Amino acid sequence: MAIEARIREDYTVAETARQLAELYENSVLPEARLALESSLASYEAGSLDFLPVFSNLMTVVDNELMYHDEVMQCDMALARLEELTGVEIKQ
Repeated sequence: MAIEARIREDYTVAETARQLAELYENSVLPEARLALESSLASYEAGSLDFLPVFSNLMTVVDNELMYHDEVMQCDMALARLEELTGVEIKQ
């Protein structure tokens, strides 16, 4: 019974991390990059201070780190599932 619970838990972790990584990749990161580009253009035109540009850059970096963390969590859970089941899991 303990193995079955671990399999369910790892599956849930993998699926949740996959969905979050997809959300970061398809929604959060593109929006953050657009905000950075917009603020950089305003800064270059002289209508914006540097601080908002830097803040937007740090937001992009933080979101990229969070994306890669979710990918790692998914990969680790899949590796644990492979170990528990003896079946190779293709992504």
